[in-house]
Amino acid sequence: MKPACRLAGCIGVALSILVAAPAPAAEKDNYPNKPGRLILPFGAGASTDGHTLFTFGINQAITPGLYSKLPYHPLSDFTLISLYAEMPNILIATPSHPATTVAEFIKVAKANSGTF
Repeated sequence: MKPACRLAGCIGVALSILVAAPAPAAEKDNYPNKPGRLILPFGAGASTDGHTLFTFGINQAITPGLYSKLPYHPLSDFTLISLYAEMPNILIATPSHPATTVAEFIKVAKANSGTF
């Protein structure tokens, strides 16, 4: 799939969620009462003030492991609105690898952290 098609698909999904998702508590506060911003972490984009939507994926999930200091906490600084996709992951190792389970793989990785 071309990046432009993938981006367009993500925007379409996000906009459909905005249109279809009811917000009963928000009616009390006349929500939305300011411009919205949609952040798709797949490329450069412009920024505006207002409410913000952010798609959270594997890239953001591994960021704390890559950087010791971040200006945000990926779990406590964001609130889940909706799950709009599930993406299965698979872990593959060569048959000659000593680990046969994920737990064994983690144990071997920790024991060999300087070379793994």
